Amino acid sequence: MTESEFSTRAYGSSDHKRFWWWRMKEADHDPLIYHLVDRNERELLAEWYRDTEEKRFIGECAPPLVSFLIGFIAGNAIKRVVQLGHYAGYSTLHMGIILKKITGGRLVTIDIVERMTQYTQSWVDRFGLSDHVKVITSDSASSDAADAAGSFLGGAPEVVLIDSSHKFEHTLRELDLWMGRLKQNGFIFLHDASNAARSYDPEKGAVAGALQEWCVDNGYRYFVFNGGDATPAKSHAELVYRDGRGLGVIQKCK
Repeated sequence: MTESEFSTRAYGSSDHKRFWWWRMKEADHDPLIYHLVDRNERELLAEWYRDTEEKRFIGECAPPLVSFLIGFIAGNAIKRVVQLGHYAGYSTLHMGIILKKITGGRLVTIDIVERMTQYTQSWVDRFGLSDHVKVITSDSASSDAADAAGSFLGGAPEVVLIDSSHKFEHTLRELDLWMGRLKQNGFIFLHDASNAARSYDPEKGAVAGALQEWCVDNGYRYFVFNGGDATPAKSHAELVYRDGRGLGVIQKCK
């Protein structure tokens, strides 16, 4: 079996909405993560796709966000990461692989749903990431979860990714808690923070609205990839950062 047989381009022939990235005419290569994994890991990732489709555990982020995260972690030698909301573990596995292979760092991922935590843990185990990834069932806005994360990481997180409840008040509480726990000059990233994503979230634009209100109230500047995109129907091909749901960025600078 040759390496070419592991190409993910075959996903482009699927009409499932989860594979939209592979159907872009510009996407004529494997996503970044597939250049950093071995044959066994590629087979496991393919099996993860098959299993989550069979169980209907579909709702993961797409290659633009995962590629951004793993590039940021590797390029800056990040060693302490917290993820709020892991669902079936797609981005958890990708970040865990990079932390294990490149930076030697650790990830704590927190989700309120026990069933999804158990599922994600099973894949963390299969990938051999348990020394680098701790999977927790908890409210991601609770101080107990933050304490557990700090203990496993051995210090303040350098990066926090918020991709959890998509509820306005809950996102505000997450920002309050984790900005206080974040390392000075560290970053909080928020998925689904574009104006377009407001139409998908039920409460006041949820993530986008909470990000805006929290930063105004606390005197922080922020930036949103695709923040000016007010039209949910805009095609991925018209974007440069391809994920229309956007990515919010705050740096702890005071």
